[in-house]
Amino acid sequence: MSRKSKNKLKTKRKKRLKKSVRGYGRRSCRGEYAGLKYESALELATILHCHKVGLSITRPEIEPTIQYISKSGTIHRYYPDFIIGGCVVAEVKGFLPSKEKDRVFRKRLALQMWCAKNNMWELFITKDMISPVYFEAAKKIHNKMVGARFKKNKK
Repeated sequence: MSRKSKNKLKTKRKKRLKKSVRGYGRRSCRGEYAGLKYESALELATILHCHKVGLSITRPEIEPTIQYISKSGTIHRYYPDFIIGGCVVAEVKGFLPSKEKDRVFRKRLALQMWCAKNNMWELFITKDMISPVYFEAAKKIHNKMVGARFKKNKK
């Protein structure tokens, strides 16, 4: 590969990385903080908030699996984002594209039914429920981690 091609590739990688750090696109801010995986800056802000107020927070990997039925009648499964304090099942949603409103509504209904059956509470966390302080801290933490990862890969 020529030097010019390598430089072009590096530039493309940098641009793609910058976009993902800034939060462009649907699932651009991913990582791991304090042993918990997050898939958005809002999820990281939720983790930071729970740690600050002393609530235990876990990310379910296997259980609970919540089933919901799509508009077409297909059965789907999903794992909620977090379990907070051992009794609150939390789903984090930053924004809702219009094409996803029906799917999210069906997920939420299924989550409510599952929680009622399993003696737990459900909570849908939106951006306006999290303090901007935590949201800004989450973006800074994520940017630092991704920047460090990029520098390590660059060597």
